[in-house]
Amino acid sequence: MLEEQQPSMENQSDVTEENETDIVEGDEDTVVNDEAAESEEESEPTSSVEDEIEQLKSEYEAKIDQMLRTVAEYENAKKRAIRDKEEFQKYAVESVIKDLIPVIDSMNRAIKAAKESTDFDALHEGIQLIQKQIHNVLERKNVSIIDAIGKNFDPNLHEAIAQVESDLPMNTIVEEFQVGYKLRDRVLRASMVSVSQGQSNPEINDENTTEDKENTTETEEISEDKEDTTDE
Repeated sequence: MLEEQQPSMENQSDVTEENETDIVEGDEDTVVNDEAAESEEESEPTSSVEDEIEQLKSEYEAKIDQMLRTVAEYENAKKRAIRDKEEFQKYAVESVIKDLIPVIDSMNRAIKAAKESTDFDALHEGIQLIQKQIHNVLERKNVSIIDAIGKNFDPNLHEAIAQVESDLPMNTIVEEFQVGYKLRDRVLRASMVSVSQGQSNPEINDENTTEDKENTTETEEISEDKEDTTDE
């Protein structure tokens, strides 16, 4: 009986060891599964952050590229504007020169005619025609002569170099010494003029003349009295 019981106890111990081994292995599998699950959970957020970083990096590079393109376009436009401005400044007077060339031709012909002829009337007429040509050129370019004589003095248009007594009202332009010109509304050169300071007051002059005469008469009378006294 004892012998039969011993094997059964041994069998029970083997079963117990196997059960314990199974439990340990089961625990180990559970731990491994938990660790795998945790690693998967950790890997998922990491990959998501990396994707966001890559996306932001791509957007940043695209913005930088766009900014560089914009700067390059601005620089090209700036250089083109400077080039166009320089080109305009070089040839801005081209149309004026073209209009003046016929006037120069007329002047050359007048000089040649003056050498070959002594007809001063014809020369004078030729010079007047040249002057008319020049004025026509100026008018086409919106250049006009500033009115002066008989007009009220305007410091924006006229330059007064003298004030003179005149029958004209005060501040009226009496004489023009140099013609003034305007380009549209801009003054190119002011007219050089003399301005009336008004009439001298004739009544005051008559009073002064009368006083002078009276003073002269009194002086003469005093002189005569002195002479009579001296004779006595």
